[in-house]
Amino acid sequence: MELEKWRKEIYGCQRCGWCKASTYLDQGIEKICPVREYYSDGFWEHFFSRGKMAIARGVLENRFPLTDDLAEAIYMCSTCGNCEVHCSRNYAYYTLKFIDHKNNRNVEIIEALRALLVEKGYGPMKNQLLLTQSVEVNGNPWQQPKTTRTRWTRKLKIKDLNKEKARYLYFVGCTFAYDNNINFVPPKAVGLLNAANVDFGILGTQEKCCGSILKRTGSKKLFVKLAKENIEQLNSLGIEALITNCAGCYKTIRNDYPEVGKLNFKVMHVTELYEQLIQEGKLKFKKEIAKRVTYHDPCHLGKHSDFYDPPRNVLKSIPGIDLVEMYPTREHGFCCGGGGGLASGFRDLATKVGVAKLKKALETGADILSSACPFCYQNFLVALGNMEAKITFKDVTELLADSVIGS
Repeated sequence: MELEKWRKEIYGCQRCGWCKASTYLDQGIEKICPVREYYSDGFWEHFFSRGKMAIARGVLENRFPLTDDLAEAIYMCSTCGNCEVHCSRNYAYYTLKFIDHKNNRNVEIIEALRALLVEKGYGPMKNQLLLTQSVEVNGNPWQQPKTTRTRWTRKLKIKDLNKEKARYLYFVGCTFAYDNNINFVPPKAVGLLNAANVDFGILGTQEKCCGSILKRTGSKKLFVKLAKENIEQLNSLGIEALITNCAGCYKTIRNDYPEVGKLNFKVMHVTELYEQLIQEGKLKFKKEIAKRVTYHDPCHLGKHSDFYDPPRNVLKSIPGIDLVEMYPTREHGFCCGGGGGLASGFRDLATKVGVAKLKKALETGADILSSACPFCYQNFLVALGNMEAKITFKDVTELLADSVIGS
């Protein structure tokens, strides 16, 4: 079983509890695990990382059987990776810089546990199963037909890479393409790329889910099958780079696909390209955005991919924006609650986590909370609907387009 390959890391858990309670209070870090903090029974050991490592060890040693209750504990996790950041085994990596790599993989271990639960018929959770089945049938998790994937492209002229070549593929991702609450973001990205005369195209209705939801919730076999199909399709395009607005697509294609097959192109988050275009003078600012903005690091970009600076540099470049940090920030920042299948499996908990993060943003005095991930966008919209707050949410692409294009 896949869990076996993580045996050394599982047995390496020192059971110190750094994943449970903060040891960095001097840096403003009070909380580590969102489930531990915001689930009513989250104080029980099995709901945060130390307990999950003990469960993994117990499974390896055949000490107890898999059950529905155990499955719920394993799935009640956003896989944000904050436990990895604060693990005592990473002290030398993050604080003393004695080593240049992480030596624990809590998120991968949790995903391996979920893969075992799926294999044995205990996962994924009921609502997550609907998403998984939709990926199989419709090529997207949102139970929408393939034919409606391009609704957001109305009145836009974009190259179809199924018919012609381009330097870049703009890989939209399922969430930005299908969610009517946020599908205005891709047209703004297209507007920015066109303003900079970037040679790009899309796959249109031939684009399929990256498979992130499958990987995060344990449907490993389905993920590998889909990843192989996507790698073959993407490699055939002859592109220099794949660019995407979606933090989940970025992490999955950049970090997970190479374990399935070789990619012959670079993977970029769109903010990385924006930063490059701004530095080259290819994006011209027309409008000042006189707002105080704070930035939230999506876990798939930040903790999972060490991608922190490009979105901030883009925001800093926009005339009028006063960019302020909310603490803790960067790798120490708390997640929004929308990732790892938490929002689909445990909606109320995900909302509580989102509300807590919004309160952190409000402490900065910011007018706008910004990020670069559709799942963060979705969860913050739900959280905003559950509290009274004089703050709005905008994707980095929105703010840049407001200044460059004026809309």
